[in-house]
Amino acid sequence: MRLSSLTIGTDSGCDVRLDPAACQRVSRNHAVIFMDDVSRHFELINYSEFGSCVNGVMFACELRRPSPPSPPGAEGVGAALRDAVRRRDTQPFRISGNLTAPLAGERRCGCRVGAGAGVGAGGAGAWEGSALVPHGALLQFGCQMFVFSITDAIDPAPDLTTDAAAV
Repeated sequence: MRLSSLTIGTDSGCDVRLDPAACQRVSRNHAVIFMDDVSRHFELINYSEFGSCVNGVMFACELRRPSPPSPPGAEGVGAALRDAVRRRDTQPFRISGNLTAPLAGERRCGCRVGAGAGVGAGGAGAWEGSALVPHGALLQFGCQMFVFSITDAIDPAPDLTTDAAAV
């Protein structure tokens, strides 16, 4: 990470590319890891509706659908019911074959049912803030996992205090 941030997602411009064919719970711009200039710590900010895990803790955006307006009294309920009956299909939709079975050679996504923090995904216990990312942290985006590693690429300065006569 030469710059102060690292982008993660399925977009071709991201520094770490996630494979959307391997997992459907990843986003174009899933998350960003950056170094805070003041604290000198690395932090992760999640931008995905599916959330990101850092060492098993879910970090997610707060996404909620607005609740549908309630009909005004019993008269509104009756009208809504009559409208729904009029719009229903006369022929039921029939599925022939198993549409959820993976194709031959296709890798199945390992995400748990209800994983992630998006609407309807069961992320009620997720934290909507930045996550501290220490060296060795386990990062999870969908079912794709990574280990965050910090390396020091700067060579130490040569020791100039040695006595040339002692050599």
